[in-house]
Amino acid sequence: MEPLISVLIATYNRCSNLINIIDLLENQTLPKNQFEIIVTDSFSSDGTKEAVNLKKLEYNNIVYKEDCENILANKRNQGIKLAKSRVVLFLDDDVYPYDKHFLKNHYKANLNNNDTFYCGQVRFDAQLVEKSNYFRFRDDQHLKNDSIGIDLPFNKIVVMNLSFKKEFISSVGYVDERFVNYGAEDTEFGYRIVKNGFKIRYLDDAIAIHRENSKDIVEYSRKIAKTAMYGKKTLREINENVLNELTQSKFDKKNIFNNFLFNDFLGNMVKIFLIGTDKIRILYNYYLYKYYLFYVNYKYI
Repeated sequence: MEPLISVLIATYNRCSNLINIIDLLENQTLPKNQFEIIVTDSFSSDGTKEAVNLKKLEYNNIVYKEDCENILANKRNQGIKLAKSRVVLFLDDDVYPYDKHFLKNHYKANLNNNDTFYCGQVRFDAQLVEKSNYFRFRDDQHLKNDSIGIDLPFNKIVVMNLSFKKEFISSVGYVDERFVNYGAEDTEFGYRIVKNGFKIRYLDDAIAIHRENSKDIVEYSRKIAKTAMYGKKTLREINENVLNELTQSKFDKKNIFNNFLFNDFLGNMVKIFLIGTDKIRILYNYYLYKYYLFYVNYKYI
């Protein structure tokens, strides 16, 4: 019997996370013989291979492929190629299924699906959101219930919790492996999904918890800076039309007002305020966080 859904987890040196996620998946309401877990790795040095091999002795629905390039796009694509089921699900190695119906809900959404990629709901830990304005901001960035039932723009895609029919790849193409550094490969993939006549929809009942290790807006902004430095450069080389349709690309450095708005003095003042008020819930301001990320992006346009 072929599995109904294949869970594809690209990983590197996150052994503890990975094993916890596998255990949560193996305790789903969907029977174990109806899904498979495909782990694509690139020679992790933290015992990942040994730990997954032990899990393979415990469960018989795990596939482990180690010899992948340490490029996220390559590992995602290797997972697609190995998948035996018609429905595939991307799951990151820091994204945890929230409840036991996670896989069943993804599978049900794809049963009569002929044209849709489903973005499951992603949240941050409720205790972190309650205690930290930074995590409240990160949680607010994710799709909410006002996205239910509408077609999402390509740049709203949530690849860390994304399901679709494997056959769609023949029309859309694989994740572009020219993105060798952090960021932007998901945006470009979303662009091709929409441009090839498919929809991106929010799946609110497939909930996952994102346990990312960035502890504050400064650490997170370093990831944004990497996307701006490397991802956008590659995006421009592959298809500049994608950049032209992104909000950030409208912040032209030739505009004197933008140069005034996104300067180092203001950027540093906002950073100091956000760090200093992180635990003061009444001072939370979503738009100041957005400003700071735009400021970091603007430096690399």
